[in-house]
Amino acid sequence: MRIENKKGFSLIEALVIIVILGFLLAMMPRVLGGNLAQRRFDKTRERMEEIKKALLGSNPHYSNFKREFAGYLLDMGGLPPLDINTNQPKALWTNDLDEDGAPDLPDWKSLSIEVDPYCMFEGRGRTIFIGWRGPYMEKPPGGLLKDGWGSPFIFSTSDSDMTIKSYGADSMEGGSGFNEDITLSIKQRKYMAAIAGQISFEDGLADNVRIRVYYTSGGLESKKTIKGVKADGYFRFEFVPGERDAKGRANMNIPIGMRPVIVWVENDPAEDPEADKPSPDEKQEMILFYVGPALNWVGRLRLG
Repeated sequence: MRIENKKGFSLIEALVIIVILGFLLAMMPRVLGGNLAQRRFDKTRERMEEIKKALLGSNPHYSNFKREFAGYLLDMGGLPPLDINTNQPKALWTNDLDEDGAPDLPDWKSLSIEVDPYCMFEGRGRTIFIGWRGPYMEKPPGGLLKDGWGSPFIFSTSDSDMTIKSYGADSMEGGSGFNEDITLSIKQRKYMAAIAGQISFEDGLADNVRIRVYYTSGGLESKKTIKGVKADGYFRFEFVPGERDAKGRANMNIPIGMRPVIVWVENDPAEDPEADKPSPDEKQEMILFYVGPALNWVGRLRLG
């Protein structure tokens, strides 16, 4: 009968295996910790994008004049206020900012434009909608929007820009790697834009031409009127630092969203152009269009 000899591990082989196992055990916390930190970093970015969507909405905002999902900025015309206690934009999930049961922000409503109905196409565009139509995002636990590490986001506003910041894994300003600050900015140019166009009118009426745009500011009806144009008929609503309102120009940008522009020849001009109002016997034209970021060209409008 043949008996086979079975050979076990030598001492050197056993030591090599122990060293390898020790190395693997030592590396596991780093690998697992790195993966966890990456997931928390990714979660922070995802939540920032969710806040951005709640503010700006998603494209397209309108399709065949039917309103799709629109963010806070389209409905309200400006950034949400930051809560005095939490420094968080509570208006993204409630319009009862004081939590006393009474709305502190204007409710969503229709706005009828004061123009001669015969100058418009089948009534379309005679109404726009403004005001708070949230919630734009689900209320976070405890009323605090937090990053992937469970620390509240830091919100700040400056020059009509909003900055959303996370201090990273160590919850302290500065740092490197996963401790580095993570920042997302909502620039004013993303929700305020310029409008330009040209008007054809009869000679001698340049000073009597009025161009008015309706928009929302703080969820309330607002309007801006240009008093008179130059001979070329070009007009522009655009903010340029240091400049003022002038003939054919209003030194301001307009909030993004569906906006009506009305042009007409005022028979009896008032000193304040905002007091003028088109009447059925005055030459007029209207266009309803979506104001998006950057420069918006209305086109050529004809008065007579």
